[in-house]
Formats: sequence, C-alpha cells, structure tokens
Amino acid sequence: MSATIFTLRRITEMGLGTSWPVANGGSHHVSLRQTLLYALLVGFAFYLGCKLGVALATPTDKIATFFPANAIVLAALLLTDQRRWWAYLLVMVLADITLSMEYDLLAHRVVLFSIANFLEALVAAVSLRYLLASPIKFEQISEMLRFFLVVLVSGSFAACVASAVTFFEAPELSYWSFWRAWFLSDTIGLLIVTPLIILGFQARLSWLKSVKFNRTLEALGLALCLFIVSYYALGAEAGVTDNFPALLYAPLPFLLWAAIRFNGIGVHLAILVITIFSVGTAANGLGPFTSSSPIENVLSVQFYLIATAVPIMLLSAVLSQHRLTVQEKNNAIEEKDKQAAELVIANEEKDKRAAGLVIANKELSIAATVFESQEGLMVTDASNVIVRVNRAFTHITGYSAEDAVGQTPRLLSSGMQSKKFYATMWDSINRTGMWEGEILNRRKNGEVYPEYLYITAVKNAKGTVTNYVGSSTDITSIKSAADEIERLAFYDQLTQLPNRRLFLDRLNQALAVSAHSGKRGALLFLDLDQFKNLNDTQGHDVGDLLLQHVAGRLTACLREGDTVSRFGGDEFVVLLENLSEDAIKAAAQTKDIATKINISLNQPYQLDEHGCLSTASIGATLFIGHELMAEELLKQADIAMYQSKAQGGNTLRFFDPMMQEVIIARVKLENELREGIEQQQFQLHYQMQVDSTGQPIGAEGLIRWQHPELGIILPRHFIPLAEDRRLILPIGQWVLDTACAQLKAWQQSPLTSDIVLAVNVSAKQLHQVDFVEQVLATIQRHGANPVRLKLELTESMLLDNINDIIAKMNALNKIGINFALDDFGTGYSSLQYLKILPLAQLKIDQSFVHDIATDSNDRKIVRTIITMASSLGIEVLAEGVETPEQRQFLLDNGCLQYQGYLFSKPVTIEEFEANLKKADANLGS
Repeated sequence: MSATIFTLRRITEMGLGTSWPVANGGSHHVSLRQTLLYALLVGFAFYLGCKLGVALATPTDKIATFFPANAIVLAALLLTDQRRWWAYLLVMVLADITLSMEYDLLAHRVVLFSIANFLEALVAAVSLRYLLASPIKFEQISEMLRFFLVVLVSGSFAACVASAVTFFEAPELSYWSFWRAWFLSDTIGLLIVTPLIILGFQARLSWLKSVKFNRTLEALGLALCLFIVSYYALGAEAGVTDNFPALLYAPLPFLLWAAIRFNGIGVHLAILVITIFSVGTAANGLGPFTSSSPIENVLSVQFYLIATAVPIMLLSAVLSQHRLTVQEKNNAIEEKDKQAAELVIANEEKDKRAAGLVIANKELSIAATVFESQEGLMVTDASNVIVRVNRAFTHITGYSAEDAVGQTPRLLSSGMQSKKFYATMWDSINRTGMWEGEILNRRKNGEVYPEYLYITAVKNAKGTVTNYVGSSTDITSIKSAADEIERLAFYDQLTQLPNRRLFLDRLNQALAVSAHSGKRGALLFLDLDQFKNLNDTQGHDVGDLLLQHVAGRLTACLREGDTVSRFGGDEFVVLLENLSEDAIKAAAQTKDIATKINISLNQPYQLDEHGCLSTASIGATLFIGHELMAEELLKQADIAMYQSKAQGGNTLRFFDPMMQEVIIARVKLENELREGIEQQQFQLHYQMQVDSTGQPIGAEGLIRWQHPELGIILPRHFIPLAEDRRLILPIGQWVLDTACAQLKAWQQSPLTSDIVLAVNVSAKQLHQVDFVEQVLATIQRHGANPVRLKLELTESMLLDNINDIIAKMNALNKIGINFALDDFGTGYSSLQYLKILPLAQLKIDQSFVHDIATDSNDRKIVRTIITMASSLGIEVLAEGVETPEQRQFLLDNGCLQYQGYLFSKPVTIEEFEANLKKADANLGS
C-alpha cells in the first residue's frame, strides 16, 4: 500500500504539478479546511455516481452499462488544485466501503477497486494536463480527439487493474468479459459526464443568463421533443423497434439541433438524456436493447451510446471551432477598424496639439508680459520655497531674484504679525485656495512697510497644490494719505482729541452697543468758565495751552473705553459707556466721574510763565439704546450744561425730564411717516451737476416729503427716523422706481438723454439679500438705461460685510450701473477698500468745501482727496459749491465736477428741465 501511495505521489509531481490554471486561481497555499470541504463534496458526488451506476446495472448479473462516478473525480482533479488528490482518494475509498456494506461485498476488493477507479481518473488528469497547454474547453477537434484518446487509455488501464484484482480473487470469472464490461462502462461515463461537468463549471451557467426569451423557448422545446422521442424510441417494449430499426436513430436530429444551436453544454445534456433513457430502459428489460442475454443487452446499449455520442461530440467541436474561427476573423476586422479609427483620432489629436502649442506660445508670451507688471509677484513651490520673482518685487522689497530664489517668504517677515494671523491666513488658503489682506513686511534695508497681499494656490489636474503665487502692492503712500486724512478729518489739531465728526460716530456705535447689551451710557457736555476772559487778557496762545492741559486732565480722569472730544472753542464732550442698567445707579456713576473731573480741573494750571485757575460747567444726560438720536442727546447735554452755567458754573446738572416732549414728537412723526409711505406723499427734487465748463452732466435726486399739514419736509428731518424704524426700505424702493421712470422719460429727448441721475441708497437697502435682483427688476420694469443710473453710497455702509457689498456692486456694475461714494471724508473705516471698490466717483463732502477759502485744514483735506482719487483713476465731484471762489480753488486743484447752490438748488422736475433748457440756450449762444 505504501508503494502505491509513493507511486501516486510521483505521478502527481510529474503530471499534476504542471502549471495548468484551475478554478480557484491556482493558489500557492492549500487550505486543509477547504480541501476537506471539497473532498466531502466530491466524495458525496462519487457515492451518488456509484449508486446511479449500480441502479442502472443489469438486474441479475449487476453489470454496469454506464458508470459516471469516475468521471466526477476526473472533473474534480481538473477543476480544483491537484494537491488535493489524497483527499479525493480517501473519500472514494470511504464511499466504496460504504457501498460494500450495502451490497455485501468484500472490503479489501472494494478498496482495490477504489484505487483502480482513482488511478483511472488520475491517469486521465495527468495525461490531459500533459497533452493540453490550457484547460480543456471541447471547442476544437484536436482537443476532442486527445480527450477520446486519454479516455480510452485511462479506461483500459483501470480495467486492467480491476480485472487483475478480480482474476486473482475469483479465477473462475472470465477475465476478458470483466475487462470489457469495466472498460466500456467507465469509458462511456468519462465521455459523457466529464465534459458536462467541466463545461458547466467553466460557463458558470452564464450562457443561460445571456439567452434571450426566444432562445429559452427554443431550449425548452428541444428538451421536450428529445424527451418524447427518446421515450418512444428507447423506452418502448422489447421487439417494437425490430419492425422499425430506424427508430433507434430518431433522437439524432435533435442531437444535431443541440449541437448547432446550443454548443457543447447543450450537446452533452442531450446525450445525457439519451444515455439515461437507453441505459435505464435496458436495465429494466425494456427498450430496443432487450434480449435473452444480459451481456448482449449491455454491449448493445454501450455500442449504441458510443456510436451516437462520439460523432455528435466531434460535430459539436467542429461547429465550435468554426464559430471561434469566424469570431476571431470578425475580431481581427474590428481590431483593424478600431486601429484605423484610432489612427484618424491620433492624427486629429496631433493637429489639435499643434494648434494648442501655437496658442500656448501666445499665452506664454502674454503671461510673461503680465508677470512683469507693476505688482510684486512671487512664486513658490508646494514646499513654500521661492522659485521666481519679478522686477516689481525687487523694487518693492529691495531683494533681487538672486537674493530671493531658494528662500522662503519668511525672508520678508517683520515679526509684527501673530502666529494666529498666519494660522488664519493658511487656513483660508487650504480651504478656499486663496487669501487676501493687509500685512506688514520688512524690506532688505530693514524698513517695515504695509502691503496688500493676494495669495493663490495653484493646483494640478489631480487637485494637488504645485505652487503658490503671491501678488503684492506697496500701500505705504495710500496708508500715509489715509492716516493724514483721518488725522485731519477726525482729530482736533490743537488737543489731538477726537473732533465732533469722530465723536458722533463713536456715539452712534455706543448707542448700538447699548441697545444690544441693555446697559446705559451718559454724555457729559463741558464748557470752561470764564475762558473768554483768559483769552482776552492773556492771549490766545495761553488759551490754547489751557485747552491742551484740560484735554490731558480729562483723558486721565476717564475709564478705559470712554471717549473725550473737543467740539470747538472751550467745549468738550465726554462719552461714558457700560454704566449700570438701572437708571438711578447709572446717574450715580455719572455723578462720581463728573465730580472727579471737576476736582481735577479745579487744580491750578502752570501755563509757561502764567499761572491760572479754571473751572467747568458740566451738563449730563443718560441714554440707553436708540431711544434718542445722537444729535438729540447732544442737545440734551448742552441744555443741561447751560442750566449748570445759570447756576453759577463749576457744577453738574442733569437734563430736565420735561424734554420728553421731544420723544412724543418723534413718535408722532413716525406715525405720520408711515401714512406718508402708504399715500406716497413724496417728491424727488433734482439738483444739477455740472462740469468745469458749466455744462450740465447729471443730477442728484433728493427726496422731499410733501406733508399735508407741514408742507415740504427735508430728508434730514425724517430719513434718520426711517432708517431706525426700517421704513427706509419702502422709501428707497419708491426713490428707485421714480428715478428709473424719469430716466425712461428723459431717453425720449436729445436734451436729457445723456443726463446721469444719481440717487442715494441706504445701508439697509444695500444689505438686503436680493438687492441686486430688486434693482434689475426695477430697471426692466421701467425700461430705463442702466448706464444713466448712478447709486450713491456712504462710507459708513462699508463697515460691515465689505465682501458682500463688493460682490453686489460688481454685479450691478456689469450692466452699466455706476457707483459714487457720497460725503467722502466723513467716514474713517473705508479708505483701505478704495483700491478694490468698483467706484466711478468720489463726492467731497460739503463740510470740507464750505470753509475751503478760509480754513487751511479743509484745503489740505480737499487736495489730498483729489490727489488720492486721481491716483486711483476715480472721478471727483465737490458738493456744496456756493461761491465762485470755491469753484476756482477746486478747478485749480484738479476737481472738474461740481454740485451746489452756485449752479442750482434742488428743484422740482419742471424747474429742473427748464433750467436745462436755459443752460443749453446759454451754451448755444
């Protein structure tokens, strides 16, 4: 037995060890658990095959006509890993021992028969692996002939082994008869069952899925016809076919049908049906193969099956080979066509690349020109190492290309930005691919300078960052001009305290904070007692020194967050914030601070060589939220200060509560304003705008309230209330509708068709989500030309959400609408945005123009504004021009557009058009 096992191992090493792909992919590691599972399945199938062979054997002599069990083992060896052969042998022995107990056979003979059966399958598997370079598919004549040869050889070998065992055990039996019976039954089983199993596993039943509905019906019809014909041709009683011998070949047309229409697996299924019918009926004494001799019956069936199956299998292989040849030719033709098409596409692609190369060269030329722009450009790689800079970068920083390339942007670091600043910057770059803002950098000579920096991440097609591009602009001059404008516009030149303009802005902010927090605030209005006498006796120089000392003492007395301002002359105003929510406690806190101020101001002053004493009268008023406007609060504090003066000075007085009448009047005005909106009691008055030659170029539409009782009310009396109560939205829409309707009417006349009409837009209007859509809808509704419409903004609007405002301005600017920045110079937070705002015009506030002939500070401010606007390419228009001297100063300094009473006051549309005609006539003459 050990010699047998050794022989089997050597055979597997020589034959089954060849690299022939198997169903499981030929894994190098054979799992024992998987091997046992396969072995159990093969053993069970082998056992059923043996039972089927015995069931179809002759009833008396138990001669098997058809033995499919060995075919199952052969298929398993071909389809699974060859190294599992020992497990298959083991389960075959166990299955045969089980059968021996069922049929009362000698166990040792059954074991030898098992080895013979296994050797038959093993020899066939080894031979097929040796003769074929790839798994057998039964699609070619050569494959089929080699398979037949292997089946004959392996069947003969197994029959010889089994016959030898039987001869030694029972010499009385005919060796030749036993050999023939074993050989034929095994050969038929191998011929019919092995191809069926292999083809079934190779196809994985996918052919059934690909069969269309009509082919499915055809297959069912073929199976039904074959079943009926086989039943009557092969299952009839003995002797029936003697009169009709041709009836035996009645199934042949259906086998041909299967070979032609359903390839190999269909043929083998059909042959299996005929085999089961012929063998089964013969075993039960029925059919055309029944005679007095069982051996003759078996031989007749076996030769009938071989004569039927072999030609049909060969025919199926011929047809399959023909189909493969045709398919290969078709594939070759398709491949040739595909290659031709690809060649055409390749030529087209080559032409496109050539054209793209021409375009790319042009773009490179343009890019090179753009790179050497006036903005400093720095390009780094993904690791933030500088790879290129332009000449403007060298001009701004002082670092040449040789200095910068190979360094990182830290070369420019001033050390004045925090780690949080850079963390925020890189977070924006990583999230959005860009960052922009102001930054302080250091030049090569050590000078720190401000620049506006725009960083963009450059990504490849895969989305990976390859470079960073930084575009920078030196804004030193802009910042200096802005600082100078801010200093002149918002600070008192003598005391360096905030002036009235800046104080009012801070007061408005304090009102907003108070409304949000619920905490009260207070205003202190101070006026120095007997200051005029000091000026008259000691001179203005000494008076100015006193004012400077008073400013210093007031600042020292205040808490952090409080504000002190000089309004002019000897008047100072103090803003106290974050007082108690309770009115009484807030008044007590205000009194304590005012007392501290009085004590400090009462101390003697040493003014150069002059010593003096001074006191102050103080008026106070409390506020919370937006109950009162800033100007009203100042009036209350001023009235309270005069009450203090009336009491002899050097004391504190709070505002008289009787002034509540003002609040009542305000509520009444609000109700009347709501009614005015419903009844559209408004008019637009038009103030002419002219150029340096006096030619009318536009107009500003100014709203007037036609009150049924009070008559014409100017906007300064109701617009702040409308802003506060959100009534400005319907009022603003009415103004926009009226302006667009007027522009449409003007389009019809050559005299007015070129007139640009400017209207004011409130902050609440601008911050509406659908503001752009509202403006577009209004223009379309009236059919107005958007190029003739100008929207005026104020600087205070730019404090919140500047990016959203810029996006809206750009959207409207695309259709031709222009923007002007009204009252320029009265705000202080928007100067840094002038560079990026799409502005067409700056309007110098009339407060600067009013004293331009006498006030040197106003003249400096106006010159600075004109110079800045000119450097940014923005037009300048001066408001409030009332005298020829003002106009001449503006003209001499480069301001070429004006608006004011010198040319026309705001008038009705009829008067405005009459003025236009008069101006046209004057110019014509």
